[in-house]
Amino acid sequence: LRLPLNLTEKLTQRQLEILLLLCEGKVNKQIAYDLGVSTATVKVHIRNAITRLGAKNRMNAVAIVAANSAIFRNSVA
Repeated sequence: LRLPLNLTEKLTQRQLEILLLLCEGKVNKQIAYDLGVSTATVKVHIRNAITRLGAKNRMNAVAIVAANSAIFRNSVA
């Protein structure tokens, strides 16, 4: 895996939105409530994002998104 990734090419807008909320420390139930969807829907988006990123698990997917977000913020600043 090479960083930085263009996350918008790898993930749908909703998948990225959910992973960013996970980066903030929110749990599935809270994300579901905030977005007006079921927790099952949140889980499906997370599972599909893990696959698209080639991540090993949820924590790895969140780490990839967090690392890319940090690189992006630093390159723009």
